[in-house]
Amino acid sequence: MQRTLEGLLLVILAGFAVLFLLVTKDYGATAALFPRVVAAATLAFLAFDLGWQYFLAKKKSAPVRQDAAVVSWWAALALQAGYIALIYIAGFSAATLIYLIACPWQLRYRKWAVTISHAVLLTFTIVYTFNSVFHVRLPKGLVGIPW
Repeated sequence: MQRTLEGLLLVILAGFAVLFLLVTKDYGATAALFPRVVAAATLAFLAFDLGWQYFLAKKKSAPVRQDAAVVSWWAALALQAGYIALIYIAGFSAATLIYLIACPWQLRYRKWAVTISHAVLLTFTIVYTFNSVFHVRLPKGLVGIPW
């Protein structure tokens, strides 16, 4: 079941990549460059993964874990929905920082120094890049946190 769902999601991802390639044929060369690069890279990685899993990897099947350490996909989906809702409430920066701390915690990763430093550095990099390089205003949310 797990492998079937993963395969379905990869087919959907490949479909979006092909759709991006088809849609960008009407765009100018500059506007179409980034979507085409992302779509082509996605298709290349999917082809590499397909080749690796089915042609190059040994045919050993890993035992399926049935213990309590596996995170349910409902919990992961709820965390992502909470992240999107928190963007509208607390703003993009605060929501991203909270999400980048909560996600490893949900996955039972307990090296807090690594988690917090990663969350702070990645949030700062994303916010700085979008504000300074791309000149994009990020959502401030209802609370209006300025950073």
